[in-house]
Amino acid sequence: MSLRIKVPAPGQVSGGGGAPLERLVRAILDALREVVALVRRDVLIRGVSLPNATTVTVPHGLGYGYEHVSVSPPTGGSTTGRIQIVAPDDAAKHVRLVATGWGATVTVDLRVT
Repeated sequence: MSLRIKVPAPGQVSGGGGAPLERLVRAILDALREVVALVRRDVLIRGVSLPNATTVTVPHGLGYGYEHVSVSPPTGGSTTGRIQIVAPDDAAKHVRLVATGWGATVTVDLRVT
């Protein structure tokens, strides 16, 4: 990924009130926010089917190892159970989950960050 952000020199900062240094700092902070928005993102994956007691591998497409996985409340279970996130062999590509104790296939949505 190639990224070019132009940060203006102090004499080139325009617009808004305040001293030139304050405007420069604002311009730098705006540029950093853009970079963070490009690098850190999250992915919503809807309708993931998890058969009871079966490990399921779900590709997330982030391009880097995830930091957090949020799982929605499951639908379709006949009893209560639990959903575990299993350590994947390649966290940069996918998440692995297993649902146990539900008595049936459950469906969840995932938010991966």
